[in-house]
Amino acid sequence: MDEFTQTFEEQKDAFSALEEDHQLSLETISRLETRISQRDAEAAALSSHVDKLERENEELRGTIGRLEKERGREVEEQFRESSELVARDLESRRRLESLVSEKAESDIHVTTLQNRVASLDEEVGKLRRQIHELQQESATREVTVTQLNKWREQDKEDIKGLNIALDSKQQELELVRPFSSNL
Repeated sequence: MDEFTQTFEEQKDAFSALEEDHQLSLETISRLETRISQRDAEAAALSSHVDKLERENEELRGTIGRLEKERGREVEEQFRESSELVARDLESRRRLESLVSEKAESDIHVTTLQNRVASLDEEVGKLRRQIHELQQESATREVTVTQLNKWREQDKEDIKGLNIALDSKQQELELVRPFSSNL
């Protein structure tokens, strides 16, 4: 009877250890799922930020194009007015100086916008790389969660097998008990 009790206690201890392992696995899965959700939220926020930067980049390119067209029109107008207003040379000179000043400001503005576009292009590239890294990290975590789920299912199968073995041993003990009391 001591041997059966000892075996029962050993199986009970093994079952408890498996239950603890199972609980730890469930907690690990929960933490990993939370982390994956956080990473997915971060990736979505970064993706939204990238989209916003791309829209801003497009707007800036449109502004640059419009400014270049405006500058081109201003230069054409300047030359046409210069040929038409030869008689009013002093007035034309003042206007020319004004247009040159505006062109310089426009050039500075265009250069600034071009630098901004280059900076935004670089930032978009960095953000895309970061999104790619986050997506890879998320995929790795999903693989880990899948593996943990497989282990959890295996643990469930092991526990089921141990329960069957325990039931079998208990039935065996019930069958042996009447004979052992006669001895």
